[in-house]
Amino acid sequence: MVKCANPECNHHRPTGFLDSLWASTGFVNEGRWFCSNACYERFVELGREAEPEAEEEAPLDDMTNMRLGDILVAYGIIGSDELSSCLKGQERSDKRVGQLLVESGLIPREAVLAALSKQKGTPWVDVLMLSCKSSALALLSEEDAQRERALPFDWTSQGQVLVATPDAGDPSRVAELEKKIGHPVKAVFAPEEDLVIAVRQAYSTDRLFDEGAESGRVSPTDRRLGQIMLVEKMITVPQLEQALVEQQKDPSRIGQILVKMGFINEEELARALGKQWGCMCVDLASSSIPSRTINLFSKEIAYEFMVLPVKYSNGVLDVATDDPTDRSKFRRLEVRTERRVKPVVCARSQLLLALEKYYGPK
Repeated sequence: MVKCANPECNHHRPTGFLDSLWASTGFVNEGRWFCSNACYERFVELGREAEPEAEEEAPLDDMTNMRLGDILVAYGIIGSDELSSCLKGQERSDKRVGQLLVESGLIPREAVLAALSKQKGTPWVDVLMLSCKSSALALLSEEDAQRERALPFDWTSQGQVLVATPDAGDPSRVAELEKKIGHPVKAVFAPEEDLVIAVRQAYSTDRLFDEGAESGRVSPTDRRLGQIMLVEKMITVPQLEQALVEQQKDPSRIGQILVKMGFINEEELARALGKQWGCMCVDLASSSIPSRTINLFSKEIAYEFMVLPVKYSNGVLDVATDDPTDRSKFRRLEVRTERRVKPVVCARSQLLLALEKYYGPK
């Protein structure tokens, strides 16, 4: 298992062939895995003190000259009979092997992308979930990014530009990108169909958020949340523009404003906050919490911190909250309760009803 590199987070993911699949649920930087962009930024705030844990994996052979199907068979993702059947089907179709395997339901798309990354000898990144840094995006215009099939999205500590491109395994293309960008490039693989969408999304939202940042009304936290909602298709760019205008008059967070304006509901906001902060979401309306768990908190603590204990396992207490952004609050809660606390996200209306249900009126 690999732990999130943020020393304050306890999330883990499996290791192995589908590392790229699991890594795509968070963020990978310089060999470290972060379960969310928030954990990455917290890691930077702490001074990059943690080192990545060693992964106990068998050494992998060079697969850059192997066919995609053979890589999938080598890792036991599909059997040789399934591959043979797929290759026969390919003779009657103009589709690629990976596409046929996904459409047949034999393997998920992420497995094909992970295999392609092995074939190209480079990691892959889920560009539709990236939070791109403006300083990296500024190295290419949107037109050049589309033309070059490349999305610059971050920097390494060595001064390399992290660039997502379907040509990541081609040294000559990487050299062309370095000449175009004017900086050393570390290329990571992204499928072209995802990259086209990600480039359009990244540049349009970057302009939008930069305008808000100049006026001092868009915080980095709101920026990330807005990007997640756009990627998840919860909102449209015009709706976000309206919400940012409203935020000039209303000091509320952008998520709350979007709920007030009717563009999203509380459950969608909770889901987006969960992705942003690497927290699980819980549906309190359909949950039944044992009294022994509820009794871990007094009524005063529950209302003071606006949290509800929902699960206690292996020394960790899951607490439901509608606002996981205040990490200092949870550290104070750990001191008060003398227990390790892990926030899970819920809709605010559900939290208020549950607090009254289990503890009585405030």
